[in-house]
Amino acid sequence: MQTKQYRNRHFHLSLTTDSDYLFQAVDDILDFDAAQETDQSLLSISIEIREMLYADNNDQEKYAYEHRLIDANRLSGWIGHPLCHIFTDPTHYAIRGKISPLFKSQEFSNERLLDIAFFQPMRYILSYHGYFFVHASVTHNSQNSILITGPQNAGKSTFAISLLQHGYHLINDDKIFLGSGEDDRIELFPLPTKIGIGNKELPAWKSFLNEATVYAKGDKPRLSMR
Repeated sequence: MQTKQYRNRHFHLSLTTDSDYLFQAVDDILDFDAAQETDQSLLSISIEIREMLYADNNDQEKYAYEHRLIDANRLSGWIGHPLCHIFTDPTHYAIRGKISPLFKSQEFSNERLLDIAFFQPMRYILSYHGYFFVHASVTHNSQNSILITGPQNAGKSTFAISLLQHGYHLINDDKIFLGSGEDDRIELFPLPTKIGIGNKELPAWKSFLNEATVYAKGDKPRLSMR
């Protein structure tokens, strides 16, 4: 098992796993800085996920049953999938679970792995503490902020990138949490991911394509704006 620390302005992530594939997915998709130690001023999420090849369905059911009984008052919000079981402990901002090495198959993208093992559990934990998830891109300038919502492949990233050519700065490309700030204001907590490029032929992307890195397993070309 190896541990890596990641952080941005709002979040600190501590990921412990024996899955090189999971580390690679995090590095390919998330747009965080490396961190050396926990910053107590940030929202800190602890993640521990092991690889385990389930022998059969009974093996999966036994694992799920045992983990449900660890602490019935704390451990909850589990996600079941044929190739993994992920559990959340919202009171301690913790994600625990096991994934099958079969997730390394070409059938599964990095996005799919992170959605099951990280994004969905994190949404559950933060909603427990009053933070609510929005699938959106966010840009701002000295006077305004613009939050662009829409389903997958609706063009949120393309719209956000086009605004950069008009004096706006990118806050976040795809995932953001909303919480209560001072004076009852809504505060944004971006969860930065590398920008997924949709249609390369659109003019908005022309000046950024040289910076894009194409990742394996069928993901979109992605680039970092840091």
